[in-house]
Amino acid sequence: MKQIGERLKKVRLNLKLTQEELGIALGEENKPLKKQHISAIENGRTNLNIIQMAKLVKKYNVSLNYLVAGIEPCFIQISEPIEYKIKKEIEQILKERGL
Repeated sequence: MKQIGERLKKVRLNLKLTQEELGIALGEENKPLKKQHISAIENGRTNLNIIQMAKLVKKYNVSLNYLVAGIEPCFIQISEPIEYKIKKEIEQILKERGL
């Protein structure tokens, strides 16, 4: 359990979040996790549950492989939507042709 907690702390620090802010993100609506609970997770006294892990993945693009197994990178790289890429390419072509 301690390893997951250490990885959670690394993620939190990379995101520049306080334990209170992370508790808000991982808690239920109108019921944030307390700072003491986040501290207990980070220090290996308790563990993240699957719902909390899912929130980290969805909200912050944290890699589940990193949280569970320590496989780098910490964060999932989200690529641009194809529509945005096509728009940028068209704009570049128009710019090159002076249009």
